[in-house]
Amino acid sequence: TRFDQLEAGVNAGDWQTVRTVIRGPLGQMILDMRNLNRNLLTKDQKPAIETTRAIVTDFLALDQAAIDEDTTAAQKAFRAAQQDYMDYLKLVPQV
Repeated sequence: TRFDQLEAGVNAGDWQTVRTVIRGPLGQMILDMRNLNRNLLTKDQKPAIETTRAIVTDFLALDQAAIDEDTTAAQKAFRAAQQDYMDYLKLVPQV
């Protein structure tokens, strides 16, 4: 998965891969999540939107850690993004 690729980049200190994955496939994922959020039941939209925002914040922190070449901060931001993504999956209907 892209999260596996991102984690490998973080752990290897491959900052170019980290930034590319965030901006490319995971950036598209955020757009897809925003589109999905609009189609959820009204009562489900707010938590999904908040969780999507949390993931964006995590990706921004991860991007900054990559710019700074800070492995510790990158690992922390990755774990937060991964957890927020798992939380998001619990909010949306499974098909």
